[in-house]
Amino acid sequence: MTTVVFVSIPEDVTIGLDHYSFQVKKDQPFHGFLNIPDNTVHCIHFQHEGEKSQRYGYWIQKGNYYIKFDDESESFKLYIENDSIKFEKIVMEFNRQQTIVPYPKIDENDTWYTLTKHIKWKQVCSILNSQACGDAYVSSSMTSQEEANLLEKTLASHDSLGAVPYHSSSSDGNSNEEKNQERTLNFTMIKFKSKEAIRIGHEMNDFQDKSFYLNEIILKKYYDSSIDNLFGELQFAFLNTILFCNYASSLQWHNILELICFSKQVEQEKIDELDHILQVQIKLMLETYFDVLINVEVWKRCLYDSFHGDSLKLTEEALKKNYPEMYLSADSDDNASIEFYNNERESNQESEDEEDEYKPTIVSGVYYVSRSN
Repeated sequence: MTTVVFVSIPEDVTIGLDHYSFQVKKDQPFHGFLNIPDNTVHCIHFQHEGEKSQRYGYWIQKGNYYIKFDDESESFKLYIENDSIKFEKIVMEFNRQQTIVPYPKIDENDTWYTLTKHIKWKQVCSILNSQACGDAYVSSSMTSQEEANLLEKTLASHDSLGAVPYHSSSSDGNSNEEKNQERTLNFTMIKFKSKEAIRIGHEMNDFQDKSFYLNEIILKKYYDSSIDNLFGELQFAFLNTILFCNYASSLQWHNILELICFSKQVEQEKIDELDHILQVQIKLMLETYFDVLINVEVWKRCLYDSFHGDSLKLTEEALKKNYPEMYLSADSDDNASIEFYNNERESNQESEDEEDEYKPTIVSGVYYVSRSN
């Protein structure tokens, strides 16, 4: 079993372990968690007091960890303890004081295991560019590697025009180093309009059916030809979406969903598994997230216009049950069975050219517009 020890709580904070969270007050005698199951990955996450405080945290696997508050960064840092004898003595003392608690048992169905069933630790480290335990860090503001590359390219083009580069040396001389250490989410890039996705001579077929792109490019190139590994990234993206309200993760969650649903050549057994995964995810998602982290058009098309929509009955029922006020009958005039409120941009702006689709923007809030294929 895994144990996570807190050295101290120097300020008010909301602490989360997986999909369970609670508030801890400054100097409250709380020293961590015992008996965290080793059968899957887990996530420790934090949010400090204040409306603008971002969520951040660490993904962990089996081990002995301790968490210490760092005054310089004003955040909690995760470390691994290699001295098992010393660690065991500390845990025994905290347990005697009843300041360390067992892993929270929220439900009898072991929902967390279901949510993480396909996630592998190797995959977590790859996406988070983590080299060691304690370094698998995520925050609300982290962008994807693709977004970071596009931003770098845009800034480079500005530099060539004589603009002042954002990485110009500052007085302390550390800005270049800080830039290189910026963290990104290294998700698999799924580009539906790329040359790999739309082959010359197969434009119409590849436009309508993503099977070649899914099976021959994405799965073979990035997932060892295993759709279960792709499910792992789907689950990881979803959990980073709800635990950290991370926009880049929400985009990837939708990209994978759309890729699978619009690929005709997927085994029915795997579609049934996808249906079960999505059902559990929808049940867990807070209603408030639908305003900012759900692409309505993608869900409509996946459920009612894709090859596998008729097989996603558990997902459809989960939406009906958990968000009835946001659900319309499949017999509605526009044949759209789900309607979510407050989901459009205040002004829908069409791209002036193809390049605009990929230009990065500064986001104060997350809103979706429909993707045109």
